[in-house]
Parts: sequence; C-alpha cells; structure tokens
Amino acid sequence: MAEAALTQMSQTSLGPNELLRIMHQFAQPVEGPKNGALPERLCPTTLSATILQEIREIVLPRHLSVQIDHEIVADLCVAQRRLSYFALCNGENVEGIIGGEPEHPEEAATIFATRLKRLEELIKGQPYTISRSPCTMPSNTGSCSVDMLASHLDRIGNQQPIESFHALAQAHADCWMRCDIQNTVLETSGQEPLLHQLKAVRDAFSSSATQSLPAKMPPSQPECLLLPISSEQKILVTTDQNGRFLSLHSKESAKALLEEWSRQAR
Repeated sequence: MAEAALTQMSQTSLGPNELLRIMHQFAQPVEGPKNGALPERLCPTTLSATILQEIREIVLPRHLSVQIDHEIVADLCVAQRRLSYFALCNGENVEGIIGGEPEHPEEAATIFATRLKRLEELIKGQPYTISRSPCTMPSNTGSCSVDMLASHLDRIGNQQPIESFHALAQAHADCWMRCDIQNTVLETSGQEPLLHQLKAVRDAFSSSATQSLPAKMPPSQPECLLLPISSEQKILVTTDQNGRFLSLHSKESAKALLEEWSRQAR
C-alpha cells in the first residue's frame, strides 16, 4: 500500500497548495482511540504502546503533551529516544512528582512506568491527543531508554499492587528494609546510620503484640503506616501476608507515596 501511494505521488504533479495540505496533514497530533474506530497504524493497543512509539521516534528534544478535550493530563520531555521528564497533571496542578526527578536509569524507569500506568487509569479509554513541540530538556534529571521503560512496564504489569508500590517506594527511599513474617531481615539498601532507624522500628514491632499480624492478614488487605521521626523525615511501614517493608523518606516523598497508596486502595 505504501509503495502504491509513493508511485501515485511520483506520477502526479503536485502544486504548492496540495503539497502544503499533505504536509499539514502529517503534522497533526497523533490521536488516541475514539470508540475503537481509528486506523490501526494510528492506534496501538494501549496508551503505553502509543507513548513508547512516540519515544522511539524522537531524537531531537521534544515536549509531548497528552490531552483530553484540550485539557493537558500529562507532560513528557524526550530526546535521543530517552524519557527525561514525566508529570501527570490535573488542570494546572502537577500530580505524581515525588521528591524531584530520579538520578539513575533504573529508578527513572520504575517511576516513569508507574506514572504511565497511572495515566492509563486516568484516561480509561477516553479519546486523547498527543502533540509534539520543541523544548529545552530539563537539567539534572534522570532518564531512561525506551527499551528500559518498556521492560519496567512489563514488570509492573506482572506485579501485585503491593509489589508495584514497594518498587516505587524503593526508588524514592533514602534507605529501605524488607522483612519476612517473623520480622527477620531479608534485604536492605542504604547507609548504615539510616538503616539503624529502620532497625529500631523493626525491633519495636518484634517486641510488640503486632508481631503475628502479617500471618493473620489476608492478601487483599495490606496495611500502611506512616511514622514521623522528625519534621523532615518519615518512615513508611507496609505489612501484608508476606512480611513487612520499611522505608525512610523525606516528608514530600512520603506524602506523595501515601497518595499513591490511597489510589491503589480504591
């Protein structure tokens, strides 16, 4: 079909106005699904597939704006087929930026993949448009390749909600600790002075009557607890049937994570 179209164009003498019309047509924003009626070439199966395709095509710095009914719901910055910025928006209020942007590719991929899944939930099959415009890339931010983002999207898709939340918390934590249902430490990450604070909380749980709580808790009802240890730092504790997860955060990061927990709990 593409060869036939090229042959027809090569055999047809196009005037300036017709050429401008064709160029204008190809410059229009990519549209999302409208009642499933868009041609397949413009409508990958999911919004995530559309975004990934956009990133794969972009080399020069570009700002991507995702809109529903002319209202921006997400902003992205892309260059060299890498995503460097992704914010969910509600009108003029930016949603989902947790303690600044990440500095490492794996963390960036985890955060961006989580936001992309959240964007799919916000759109829920509504018609959307994606427009491109030149931009200046943000400085001192993390970025991830399109392949890394796709890999993390697949990983999140295969995770339970609690696992997805833990991955997001790890990406923003100053330190974290994972324990089994007996409060035995399985895994840690972070500097030892910070981990001592988590160990103190773990020990408090071990010596309390709540020690047997995880074994009694059904998988569908994990719990989340926020412990303020200073005006600037909070410890987040989640408990489910597999054990307990503790992480240390800035107050901004902890607040955003609690909002994400509330969204998942609905």
